[in-house]
Amino acid sequence: MSQRPEGDPPVWKDDFIKCLDSASERDVQFHKAILIKEENLPRHIYKYRRCTKCAFENLREGSVYMAPTTAYNDPFDSALTLSFS
Repeated sequence: MSQRPEGDPPVWKDDFIKCLDSASERDVQFHKAILIKEENLPRHIYKYRRCTKCAFENLREGSVYMAPTTAYNDPFDSALTLSFS
């Protein structure tokens, strides 16, 4: 197996994009893309923040601030899968 140059995305991301990159809508493989993403993304994501008033309010209220997807710099950031189990 050849190694990818540092900074290149992992192979699974190429497969994910191929599932969604199609000339016709009927050829897009949404379910396969979701499976690829779920198999490769970490189960938990941690965000380290400074101790601020807003951070403590989030802890007290059990809430999380989420920026609007229009503020993201990565088009795949808005493809979220949330689980409350």
